[in-house]
Amino acid sequence: MVINSPEEHSAPHILNFSIPGLKSEVFVHALEEKDIFLSTTSACSSKRKTISSTVLAMFQDKGRAESTVRISLSWQNSAAEAEAVLTAIRETIIKLREVMR
Repeated sequence: MVINSPEEHSAPHILNFSIPGLKSEVFVHALEEKDIFLSTTSACSSKRKTISSTVLAMFQDKGRAESTVRISLSWQNSAAEAEAVLTAIRETIIKLREVMR
């Protein structure tokens, strides 16, 4: 996993990351099966089905841009929920990589 969110001057409740080798659409749909809903784009471009132009411009890496995922949190999310999501993300990455071999 590669973190795309800048360390400074970014919204603290939004995390953008990439999972090289996994298409973001496949990853997001796999997590939906666990009732975890993420996005493949920024909120302002959620209607478009293209790779992240922002990540592409920042890192000049098409694979990274194609595997971009965004998590948005709120003050209502608990630490337990965050841990559950992290566990689901790990399990999903492992499962998808096994299927892709």
